[in-house]
Amino acid sequence: MHTGFVPIAAALLLLTSSLGLGQADLPPEAVRLAAVKQKMAAFLARVPDYTCVETIDRSVEKSASGRATSMDRLRVDIAYIDNKEVYSWPGAGSFEEKRLAELVGNGMVSDGDFALHTGNIFTRDGAQITFARDEVVLGRKAARYDFIIPSLSSAWILRSSAVTGGVGSRGSFWIDADRLDLLRLELDAQGIPAGLAIGAVHVSVDYAKVRVGGADVSIPQSAETVLDDTNGTRFLNHVDFTGCREYHVQSSISFDTESNNAEARSRTLQNMAVPSKLLLLLQLDNPIDSATAAQGDLVRAKLERDVRTDDGVLIPRGALVTGRIRRMEKFDQPHPHWVFGVELTAIDFDSKIGEIAGTLEHIDPIHGSDVRLISNLGAEAMPGVGILRINGDRFLLDRTFHMQWRTIDWKR
Repeated sequence: MHTGFVPIAAALLLLTSSLGLGQADLPPEAVRLAAVKQKMAAFLARVPDYTCVETIDRSVEKSASGRATSMDRLRVDIAYIDNKEVYSWPGAGSFEEKRLAELVGNGMVSDGDFALHTGNIFTRDGAQITFARDEVVLGRKAARYDFIIPSLSSAWILRSSAVTGGVGSRGSFWIDADRLDLLRLELDAQGIPAGLAIGAVHVSVDYAKVRVGGADVSIPQSAETVLDDTNGTRFLNHVDFTGCREYHVQSSISFDTESNNAEARSRTLQNMAVPSKLLLLLQLDNPIDSATAAQGDLVRAKLERDVRTDDGVLIPRGALVTGRIRRMEKFDQPHPHWVFGVELTAIDFDSKIGEIAGTLEHIDPIHGSDVRLISNLGAEAMPGVGILRINGDRFLLDRTFHMQWRTIDWKR
């Protein structure tokens, strides 16, 4: 499991399994712990059958101000396959063999919230677990257990830029006293290597019963990661898991219903090569509201004018162009504004589909907002991404928003 921070400064049992012998002589908390371990082992064995949508709200708190400032929101699909978490952008149709930090590209991200932290505690040797006391958690009577996992027995890895280091953990988990369901997990990193420039990491996860694939399972509902670097800056990620469903390899996994249909149609389309230097005049097809949009969301636009070559019409008016939101960051200084980035990925028309990349050359004014195209921000790190600076606390790009793109020869 990893807590990655790229590239700013800081990236993220002892009972026998046979309860029939002497069970009546065991204290109740020991019996409950053994039962919970059995339930968690069974759950983790089924986790590869499930996938969820993960929405991450990221903020930062400078020590001088003591106030958290919202940075951005990310949205990805997540699944647990072959004992590791895998990710994709919503509607991508397949999961990538990449860490979340590699997929997102910047800022603090962490994995392990979905299943790896619980696996580290309940299925690996080395976790030292003791009963603490009975408490009330989430309005339910719960038994609290404390645990320690030494670094040598832990699978938790912190990353800061190119530096990595394994850490141990100390924390607690709470189980429903009657139903033996996992309710909450909290842990702190222990033994953080000095070279990481990370002072502390705290993770908390809340669980709830969800019916998925005909079964009731306890899976994460929300999580928080708090990372303090050694320079006095605190990074906070709040994660919500929604849309959990059974996962089939042959299925297309999507957050957006319409995009899922587009992905399904693409299997029967003829691939085409899209030349560079084509002028694409586009009109937005799905509104983008800063109050609800997130990095990773799909963007759809329609071609407003035929694209012609010497041989005639190459791409007809009305062709569907799809892409993704690649940046969605809010700043308060020197005044409230957003940095918004969009990337084109494909064009679809007349039973043909082609991969595209482009440079954003011109945009329409946005009613009620001061907006300008930023031609050089992140151009080297994010080729093919058009980036806007939009002043104000909130913005809306509606279906009247027009963009002018120029295709480029760039392979992802």
